[in-house]
Amino acid sequence: MVADKFERKQFAEFNYLQYELSNISTIIIWVLELLLLSIYGYKSVRSYIRSRNSHRRTYDY
Repeated sequence: MVADKFERKQFAEFNYLQYELSNISTIIIWVLELLLLSIYGYKSVRSYIRSRNSHRRTYDY
């Protein structure tokens, strides 16, 4: 069975698992990240401004 053939290995034996991204893929990742961060920032600021404006419109009698 598999348990008979199991051999524990050190993590250092897997240091050959490396990958290199091309410049185009790095640029695409950066652009997507900046786009997502800007959308999140825009929505956060818009929500903050709307919540401040909604509190000003309420009248306490």
